[in-house]
Amino acid sequence: MTMPYGGGGGYSYTPEGLNSIVGQLRHGAKALDGVAARAVQGVDAGTSSDVVGTVLADLIKMATASAGALSGSAEKVHAANGAYDDIENSQTGQIKRAGQSEDPDTRREMHVHG
Repeated sequence: MTMPYGGGGGYSYTPEGLNSIVGQLRHGAKALDGVAARAVQGVDAGTSSDVVGTVLADLIKMATASAGALSGSAEKVHAANGAYDDIENSQTGQIKRAGQSEDPDTRREMHVHG
């Protein structure tokens, strides 16, 4: 459906819009993975080295988890895009078939009398 939101069915989407969202989510995941990969392993912060190291390790874990969540969301949006296409194609086909069954010749072929 490519009509504006609420323009006839209560929801709308464009494949391009969903693909843009997928791209942005994947880009964010890649950026967070890059940050986590470049993180400093050993920290020399004097007497605070252990605390700073623990905080950095926690930040790396959060970045990695966030990247995973972004990737998972990207896959769900990608799957939803395909599902919308399938639904729209199915409904379009049903509408076309319903319109054909209204044709008197088609009704006779289907042995339906009205």
